[in-house]
Amino acid sequence: MSVCDDEIVAGLHKKFLFINRRWKEIFDRVHQFEHDESIKKKRDEFYAGRSNILDTLDKIDAEIQTYLSCTVKALKEQENRLYVTQSGIDMLNDNIQALAKLSQVIARESGETYSTSEMNSILQTCFEKLRRIQEYL
Repeated sequence: MSVCDDEIVAGLHKKFLFINRRWKEIFDRVHQFEHDESIKKKRDEFYAGRSNILDTLDKIDAEIQTYLSCTVKALKEQENRLYVTQSGIDMLNDNIQALAKLSQVIARESGETYSTSEMNSILQTCFEKLRRIQEYL
């Protein structure tokens, strides 16, 4: 470039700056896309976990509400199922806690306060259902 005309050097310099800006824009877009995909993946994981917890709680609730024939065998089977259910409640509580932490990570990384309150509301539903089942057991 030192042997080129100043006009040519200025033109090349402008073109290099333009190319550099374009690369920075592309790099920033790729970085933002990766960030958005990461948040989307965590959000999908959150909703899938919530769905699994609610399905499990619904099954437990249905099991508790089912009418039993009054035989000793049926009562013992029900007692065994309820014992297994009660031991699984701690695991469900841990899963809900993990989802609460995941919602905090999503909120921190995305900066969206609306989605945080929505996820907290969803988790509150899970907690209430779990508490109701624990009280019944």
